[in-house]
Amino acid sequence: FVLCFLQSGVSPFYLLRLIQVLRHCNSSYFTMVAKDHDGNNVEVPGLIVKDKTGLRRFARSKERKLSAHDRDSKYKSGKFKVNEYLDFLDGENVKLDLD
Repeated sequence: FVLCFLQSGVSPFYLLRLIQVLRHCNSSYFTMVAKDHDGNNVEVPGLIVKDKTGLRRFARSKERKLSAHDRDSKYKSGKFKVNEYLDFLDGENVKLDLD
């Protein structure tokens, strides 16, 4: 990356400024399954959180996972009650047309 910038004639000062403004913008966590040579599931060591930032990100992710589960359960078609959500339309560019 740096070599490409330097070869293109971009000032090293510009590159330094670019690096200074880079910020963490997104984290993504996903689950994978470890397999042995025969295709059987194998146990893997758990996550090791080494700092406050890692703990904060893990806690945020855990909370998001729990709230997604609650949200999915709350909006299942069998449980959903239209009258409880009509006020959600207030102030939105939405027209309700139920037939």
